Amino acid sequence: MHPHRAAATGASPTTKKANGDWDFPQPRQRQRGIFADTIFTGRLSGAAGLNYWDLDTGRFVMTDANGNETVHLDGNGAATCSRRYL
Repeated sequence: MHPHRAAATGASPTTKKANGDWDFPQPRQRQRGIFADTIFTGRLSGAAGLNYWDLDTGRFVMTDANGNETVHLDGNGAATCSRRYL
């Protein structure tokens, strides 16, 4: 990302890495989470990977404690939900 575009997102690099990439400041981490103006990622996921939101495809999946899929959005507009959770 060009540093001028990055400045608009609140992440202003001041130096470059050895490979020539801009060195962006790291988000501040706290005991209860991360505070950042912008986070670039492909997938937000639970620790076990059973519940996730893929930000590149739009797919959203939630499971119950037994690993049974309860909600599924496929990223193309199709949605399914387990009957017991309706």
